[in-house]
Amino acid sequence: PAAESVLRKAISNGVDEGILLSDRAFGGADTLATSTVLGFAVKKISEKRPVDIIICGKQTIDGDTAQVGPGISRRLDIPQLTLVDEIISVNQEKKTIKVRRKLEGYHEIIESKLPVLLTVEREINTPRYPTVPGRLDAEAVSIQVWTNAALKLDPKTIGLLGSPTQVRRIFAPERK
Repeated sequence: PAAESVLRKAISNGVDEGILLSDRAFGGADTLATSTVLGFAVKKISEKRPVDIIICGKQTIDGDTAQVGPGISRRLDIPQLTLVDEIISVNQEKKTIKVRRKLEGYHEIIESKLPVLLTVEREINTPRYPTVPGRLDAEAVSIQVWTNAALKLDPKTIGLLGSPTQVRRIFAPERK
């Protein structure tokens, strides 16, 4: 539920709608179970309107695995472009996107068909500050909350039950 403030900030910056996925059944999820829930939520959204571009961060700050975005693209059976630091162009008529990827020591320009999932680098954008009217409007917006009752996913595929990996201990290795 604390993520609601993040959704409101996004709305204050111009996002049309925010949907919060929140259910105890989602708790304890690893990257597999997380991408299952997110992928299904995108499918549900795309039933109402087409979803051409899904933008994810490069990696999470907790597990640092960079697996959720690619997992979503796999579940949706769409291409993924990772490490994107610039969107060069989007051609709506041809349904293509051209991006620049930041690789070790060089950049790569690549084109893909839409729909596509991007995992993006921090340099892709400098967020703007929301306006006062934008903030006020965002506070008035009703944030939809989707639980598993709305998604109807098999409880064995989500949350802790759907997670084949579990963190048992976190530690910093000794330096030698």
